[in-house]
Amino acid sequence: MFKDLPLGINVAVFLAAGVVVWVAGTRVAHLATFAAILAIAVTALFIAGLLERRHVMILRMGGDSLLVLATYAAGLTVLYTLR
Repeated sequence: MFKDLPLGINVAVFLAAGVVVWVAGTRVAHLATFAAILAIAVTALFIAGLLERRHVMILRMGGDSLLVLATYAAGLTVLYTLR
């Protein structure tokens, strides 16, 4: 059903469901919702890094990999404070 819709609508539906769970949910629902959003953000950064292939190296890593590590570390910090 949703696979035939454009990507923007699928993302909007997911974010709307996430907001509903966040507002009406418990602490466990908050943790799971944020973890899912973090996973989507990290995956999107990896895909963007694959599509935009520059050879800029920072600390012997690509800039996209460094951004993924920073996002993941920040996300783990937020998850730790939500627990």
